[in-house]
Amino acid sequence: MQPVFRSKIEYLKDSERYLAKIVGLFARTILIVFVIRFFIFEPTISDGTSMEPTIIDNEFIITEKLSALFVPPRRYDIVNLADPADRSRTLVKRVIGLPGETVEIKGNRIVISRALKGDLILSEQYMRTDSITLIRYGASSTFAIPPHSYFLLGDNRTYSRDSREFGPVHRSLIIGRVIAPFDIFR
Repeated sequence: MQPVFRSKIEYLKDSERYLAKIVGLFARTILIVFVIRFFIFEPTISDGTSMEPTIIDNEFIITEKLSALFVPPRRYDIVNLADPADRSRTLVKRVIGLPGETVEIKGNRIVISRALKGDLILSEQYMRTDSITLIRYGASSTFAIPPHSYFLLGDNRTYSRDSREFGPVHRSLIIGRVIAPFDIFR
């Protein structure tokens, strides 16, 4: 048996095929990471104390974007949204009122009027115990929620800029649901 010697040309062709496979694998990996990052999950750092104690300032959170395209937000979901006053910023808030409902703030309590289901007084164990749900002087304490819009509040109501200030938020401003890495690491 004689040893098989490969020519330089054969060696270069094999090297090119191997390199092409590596480049293709790398490109597919980058594409998958890009799709996941921009269309499915978005990592963020929380900014501010409006969601304390649920989410603290500078805490790592993940926004799940895909289901928000197909499934409307539910009451008590925590969502990431484009700030209605400055679309370049995002806010994290809790869904309190749903489309077609009326939210009324009465003496630090939230009463939701629902068309066929009657009134609902929210029980909000997630809130800070020292938090007060107030309305700014002269502002209305009753909010009718139009179709495709939601009433959103922070859990730390004393220090939250939310639907009490900017009104109900259209669904198109909601980026996605915040999933709970903050529960995992505590």
